[in-house]
Amino acid sequence: VIDTGGPPRLVVGPVARAYEYQGPVAGRLDDAAGAALPDAARVSPWTASYTVAAPPSPRLRVSWSTGGDPSDIVLESPDALGPAVVEPYDHHRVVLETHRLVVKPGETHVRPSRAARRRAEGVHVHVGDFDAWIDVSIAEQGLSADFGAPPIPPE
Repeated sequence: VIDTGGPPRLVVGPVARAYEYQGPVAGRLDDAAGAALPDAARVSPWTASYTVAAPPSPRLRVSWSTGGDPSDIVLESPDALGPAVVEPYDHHRVVLETHRLVVKPGETHVRPSRAARRRAEGVHVHVGDFDAWIDVSIAEQGLSADFGAPPIPPE
């Protein structure tokens, strides 16, 4: 929250991960050495004051083949995940259409419209408190992503 002398303002955006590291002065860290540090060496007790833990990921696989014949966006889970929202989006992440559905154990299919299939460059999936934005791979002509642990075993 920022005090601007008027009404308070809230700013949301990416936050760099700040941490403290204690080591020999003779061996200062460059970017590569800092990235290679184990998590145990990165001390940051203050982060709990300004970060929120991400919601747990449901056990979920999202896949969509965008090449060739029209195909469905497939949500696969061994669990009943309940109400969900699936939204194909364009290259600006503007939602092209919204599909509301209930994810039951097994596969749940969503058929995007022809217009959405032509323009979609990704899919937003919302289940409970969980959100994922999955971009289409032009090389693979589709998308596939696994969430939750353990992963869903391949068939």
